Order: sequence, then structure tokens, then C-alpha cells
Amino acid sequence: MATKDSDPLVKPGLPSYYSNMEEDYTTPTAPEISGPVTFPGRQEDPPPAYSLYQTPTPSIECKVCMTPVSLEGKSKQSVVKCGHCGEASPVKAPPSGKKYVRCPCNCLLICRLQSTKVACPRPQCKRIITE
Repeated sequence: MATKDSDPLVKPGLPSYYSNMEEDYTTPTAPEISGPVTFPGRQEDPPPAYSLYQTPTPSIECKVCMTPVSLEGKSKQSVVKCGHCGEASPVKAPPSGKKYVRCPCNCLLICRLQSTKVACPRPQCKRIITE
């Protein structure tokens, strides 16, 4: 039997096996839940809250690159070197009679309180800082 190009591929209307489906179908609803939901099995406390640092170690923020610098094992030092940028950052107040001065090249200098001019010791800098 030959078909014409004008004949539809799908006949309009539902086939007979779908005819009573629309009448019997109802949307299922979830049962109402009142109170806390419990699951079968062992009842236990929730796990502890997690943090990025499991054992908090004392640290400061580098004054040049703002990276955390660990102070572990360096409790007696007044200055620590950053592992990221290599510059020094003060941990404590300067020793008595001294002050910290930071050069524009980021070099941390420790000088006498009475000093008004400080020379940077770096060979590529050699600036004179006046205060």
C-alpha cells in the first residue's frame, strides 16, 4: 500500500490503550511529616565543625604581601621573614631604644630612636630615609 506525501504520519487522537489513562491518573502527594525526622540505625551526635586549620598555630600577617606567616618556634624573635615574599615583618615592639623603619623597597630597618636619617643597606636601593 502506497502512502501519499500529504498523509499525516501520526493520526490525531489517542490510541485505544491510552484512552482510560487520563481518567484514572491522579497526582500522588507526600505524607505530612510532623516533628523531627529520624532515621533508623545508630543515633549519635553530629560530627564536629570543620575548619581549614585543624591545629591553630600562632601567626601574623606579612606587612608587605599580606600572607600569613607562622610564628611556630619563633616566640623569642622580634622579627620574622616571610616565606612568600622574603621580606621581614615585626612580631613584637622594637627593643628598647630602637624603632622600625620600612624603606620604599620594603626592607625593614631597625635603628636608634634618635636617628632622623637612615640609609637602606640594599645595594640596588641605597636610599636615605628621613623622618
